[in-house]
Amino acid sequence: MCLMNYGNQREHQNLDRNLIRDFLFSLTRAETQKLSGDRTREGQFMALLESADPRSAKERAFIRHLYHNGHSFPDRAQHRPSEQVYAQPDFYYERGRVCVFIDGPSHDTPEIQANDAEVREELEERGFKVIAIGHDADFAAQVARYPEIFGGNE
Repeated sequence: MCLMNYGNQREHQNLDRNLIRDFLFSLTRAETQKLSGDRTREGQFMALLESADPRSAKERAFIRHLYHNGHSFPDRAQHRPSEQVYAQPDFYYERGRVCVFIDGPSHDTPEIQANDAEVREELEERGFKVIAIGHDADFAAQVARYPEIFGGNE
């Protein structure tokens, strides 16, 4: 993309591409690292593992999957995003207001499925995106359905 385009042609006399040249070249050698708040990627990984439900090996396996495959991490674990809805998603992404539920085998019973559907619908009605990750399929296929949330493999 060119700095000088049709949309800013009134400013062309004020723009000097050469002033920013060295800075732009220095960016080509820059290294980036994803952060969550003040944490490094590894720090966020460890914080999420520690915050995951200690009774759920699936939650920890999911976070490990995100880590080892270069996907974006959630901002929080075990966070209740709405006081109006009695629900605590396993993971929460602030960006996009995304609630991720890791559903183990106990979620296969009709009673729990009905409760899950009700609670998740309430969250969606309040503007949250809800993603349910099931235990009966691999994480890779489920994560691939939401590249806008989890990002692609890095």
